[in-house]
Amino acid sequence: MINIGKSILDGEVTAPSSKSHAIRYAIVSGLLTGRSEIRGLTFNEDIDDALSLLRASGSKIEFNGGILTVEPSSSLNFRSVALNGSATVLRIAIAMAASYPGSKVIMMGKALRNRPVDDLIYSLRNAGAVINNEGDRIVAENPVKDYGFEIRADVSSQFLTALMFLSLATEKRVSIKMKGRRVSGTYFSITREIMENLGSKVNDEYDLIVMEPKRVEKIYADVPGDFALSSYFPSIAAKNGGFVKIKNLHYKGNGDSRVVDIFREAGIHSRMEGDKWIVDGPADLRSIEIDMNDVPDLVPPLTSILSSSPGTSKMSGINHLEYKESNRVAEIIKILTKAGINSGYDGNSISISGGSYNSFNYVCPGDHRMAMMALSLQATSGGKIENEKCLCKSYPGFIDDFKKLGGIVDYT
Repeated sequence: MINIGKSILDGEVTAPSSKSHAIRYAIVSGLLTGRSEIRGLTFNEDIDDALSLLRASGSKIEFNGGILTVEPSSSLNFRSVALNGSATVLRIAIAMAASYPGSKVIMMGKALRNRPVDDLIYSLRNAGAVINNEGDRIVAENPVKDYGFEIRADVSSQFLTALMFLSLATEKRVSIKMKGRRVSGTYFSITREIMENLGSKVNDEYDLIVMEPKRVEKIYADVPGDFALSSYFPSIAAKNGGFVKIKNLHYKGNGDSRVVDIFREAGIHSRMEGDKWIVDGPADLRSIEIDMNDVPDLVPPLTSILSSSPGTSKMSGINHLEYKESNRVAEIIKILTKAGINSGYDGNSISISGGSYNSFNYVCPGDHRMAMMALSLQATSGGKIENEKCLCKSYPGFIDDFKKLGGIVDYT
C-alpha cells in the first residue's frame, strides 16, 4: 500500500517506451531470418510476454541496457507458451497458433482469461482452423485454410493486428472484412506502419483491409516514448501547479501524441520542444466535449484533468473500455465517486462535472492505468492505493519518476 500526498511536481523525466510499438517490433523480429536489434526498450510485464512467445518459438534473445537483440527461428511456430497479462501478445499468439500445422497450447494467466478473444477464434474457425478456448488455455490443432476473414472491429483493434501478423507469418494475402465501428484506430495504425516499413502493402478501405505481406531479413528499430503513460504527470502539474518536462517523446506519427493538443484544448499550457513535452501549471482549466474512440488509453489521464475542470465535460466513443484489464468505465466512475466528483455513463459517453476532491482510498483491480489515474487525483487530495504492484505491467518506474518530480509517497 502507498500513501499519496498533495504534490507540486517540478523537473524532467524520460518517458517509458511505447508498449504498443515495443511488442510489435519484438514479435515481428521473430518472423524474420536475420539478427534484429530493437533499441530504447523499457522492460515491463507485457514485454516479458512478448519475449516468452519468442523463446517458445525458438528465437534466441538478449536484453541489455534497453537494447533487445533477436536471432529468430524464422517463424513463430511454438508448441506451448504461457502468457500472463498482455492481451496484445495473446491475440497475436492465437493467430500464430492458427498459422502453422501441429498442436499448439496457449496457457493464460488469470488476468487474461476474461479478455475478449472469442470473436478472433470464431473468425479463425470460419477460415478452417481447429481452435478452441478452454477457459484457462487456447488449444489449436490445425491451421486456417482460407485467408479471407470477417471480424468485429468494435471490440479491439488487436483482432486486426493479429490477422495482419498471420498474413506475415503465412506469407499469404489476407483480406479482413470488418463489422461495426472500428475502435482504437491509433494502435491499428502502429501495426500498419510497421508492416509497411517491412515492404508489405496494406490497403485500408472503409470496412475492408487487404494486406499483401513481404518480409525483410532483419530490422533495426528505435522504440518511441509513450505519451499515454507519461501524461499523468502533466495532468498533476496542470491542476496543482508545477513545471514538468517529459523527454523521449516523438510527436510525428504517434497517435497518442494527440494528448498534447487535447490538454491544450482543455486550457493547459501544453507544448512540444523537440522531443520534450512541457506542461506548466496551474492551468485555467475548461470543460470540453471530445470523441475518444481512436485513443482509449488517453481517457484516464484526460479524466484526471476534466474532474477538476469547471462545468460538465463529455468523452464519447468509450464503450470498448469495458473490455480492458478491468471494466475501465466502471472503474473510472468508481474513482470519481470516491473523490466526490459526479459522473455518468450512457453506454457510449461519460459525462464529468468537475469540482474539488475528497481524500480517498483505492484498491486497484490489477489495472495499471486505473492505479495511475487514482494517483493523479490523490496527488491533489491525498489518499491511499492498494495493489500498486499492477504498475509493473507497463511502467515499473512510475512511482520512482513521480518521486523524482517531487511527488509525495510513503509506503506502508
